[in-house]
Amino acid sequence: MWSGASMVKCVTLADGVRIAAVSGTTPSQGLSVEGDGALVRVSGDAAAASVRTGAARALGQAELGAGVELHGASLTIESTAGTRIADSAQLDAAVFTIGAPRIAVGEAATSLAPDTLLLSAPLTAQLSQAHEATLRSFSSIDFLGHATLGGSSLQKLTLDAGTLRATTDGALVDVRAGDVKLTNSSGAESTAEAGSATIQIAATGGGNAQGNLTLGPGSIGVSGASSTTLQATRSIVLEGQTALAA
Repeated sequence: MWSGASMVKCVTLADGVRIAAVSGTTPSQGLSVEGDGALVRVSGDAAAASVRTGAARALGQAELGAGVELHGASLTIESTAGTRIADSAQLDAAVFTIGAPRIAVGEAATSLAPDTLLLSAPLTAQLSQAHEATLRSFSSIDFLGHATLGGSSLQKLTLDAGTLRATTDGALVDVRAGDVKLTNSSGAESTAEAGSATIQIAATGGGNAQGNLTLGPGSIGVSGASSTTLQATRSIVLEGQTALAA
């Protein structure tokens, strides 16, 4: 595991750039990064992992231009101040990690904060074809309107954020995958506020998964909902020091 302060503050892949990683026998080194920055990693190792702590969200930009192609066993695209991925970018991997200051899922009826990464329909479709996907927000993951995330073919979905927030009164938010994990690896602020939406999070056991819903480590808040349901076909597991407020 490599550990240290982030030295890269901006990563830009210009239009048409193509990067492919060849699978090998040597495992990739894990990354533990402190502070603001940006990371784009294309690895031939599906188990290549990273964690970032101490993000102030003041610096760090990652941008993938039109027609960019990334091919590997695992992909990580992350920044602490602004992540932009063109709709025409082609992302091909078994394991995805997408990180941004804030992530939004659904259809945007109004303009979003400049630091928000909206998961467009093309990006969501590519994520749904992966075996595992991690959405890492250094603040909240916001669900806009009646939002759906994941599906029966996704083996594992990890939501890594301080707060899961339904933004629309009366909306239904449906999150599901074979295994689901809710965590807050960056230590982002966690908030829980009442609302009238319904949030359903289910570990279905599909895609050859075990059907486990794991909470933690970290503090996770659920905001904007009057009802939050956690379902697992096998078990609900608490990992490490965990707090869930809804």
